[in-house]
Amino acid sequence: IDEDAPALDEVTEDLPVPLPEATRRRLIGRYGREAEDLINAAEPGELENIPNSNVLWAELRWAARSEGVVHLDDLLLRRVRLGLLLPQGGQAHEAKIRAICQPELGWDDAHWNEEWGLYRKRWDEKYSLPPHDTVPDWHTMLHKPETTPVLVEGDGGRRTAVATGLLGTALALVLFYFGLRKRS
Repeated sequence: IDEDAPALDEVTEDLPVPLPEATRRRLIGRYGREAEDLINAAEPGELENIPNSNVLWAELRWAARSEGVVHLDDLLLRRVRLGLLLPQGGQAHEAKIRAICQPELGWDDAHWNEEWGLYRKRWDEKYSLPPHDTVPDWHTMLHKPETTPVLVEGDGGRRTAVATGLLGTALALVLFYFGLRKRS
């Protein structure tokens, strides 16, 4: 182990192209020294935000290229999180996602179609809202009459006697304690 080596790699604050400050900071914060490589790997138009998110199209390419992606749901739900950020899990952007990712992942059309189908199935089952007809009508729940608590008759006298006995014992112990303190 090299004791003189810095604990963290030095990161340049300058990127090869001008970007909005918030985007620049986010890229450097997330990718560190790889942010520059991500920018250099971007193709024309990929330094734009994906609509309805703060993720760049270039981040999608970078994740597909360099993060060891095996399944599309891993890429879209965990690596770049588009499946969590975009309406319908990014369904409207499938063509562009495919154009960027399929060549980077080295998948043929059959593999892409299978992965997209599995991703959509997982998104529908685990990440989407439930079907409208399965959601209870909360309006009716708001208008249910409130019920008055019903007192159960039973062994109330015995409970009162036990509680009174415990309270009396506690009071006797407190008085005894203060009596001892006064004598000392």
